[in-house]
Amino acid sequence: MKKAKFYFLILLIFPFYLNAQLTINDIKMILKMDLDKFETYAYNNGYKFKGMQETERVFGITFKKDYGLDTKYITLYEKYFNDGKTLTYQLSKKSEYLNLKKQIELSGFKLIRIFNFDDSLVREYKNASYKVTLISGIFNGLETYELTMKLNY
Repeated sequence: MKKAKFYFLILLIFPFYLNAQLTINDIKMILKMDLDKFETYAYNNGYKFKGMQETERVFGITFKKDYGLDTKYITLYEKYFNDGKTLTYQLSKKSEYLNLKKQIELSGFKLIRIFNFDDSLVREYKNASYKVTLISGIFNGLETYELTMKLNY
């Protein structure tokens, strides 16, 4: 009977483990990786290759994780216009967005600007090492949230 309870508990917890949200510390760690280490990290955490962004001004790799209606994208850019190394994390759950927002505020980031862009609420934060942009809005009829983190130079 104890084994059955144990396996039942594993079955309850496992889907949440597979769909675990990134934390601000995870994002900082990923931002320090090269693309090869990022690829390994993404595959080890249940993401699938989505594509590459490669233009004269942008170079990055995107991975995607699906779990029912909950879809997450993570992109690490080696080059992102004039900003250099940049990470974007796109998600579809408001609760996860609010959790990231809270982590940012508790981590000592200073809110430097709030504005409306293309019917989305944009919040910009900064500390000595990083600049973070949070975007929330409706895209193609769905609630969409995005975090972008860049190293300060």
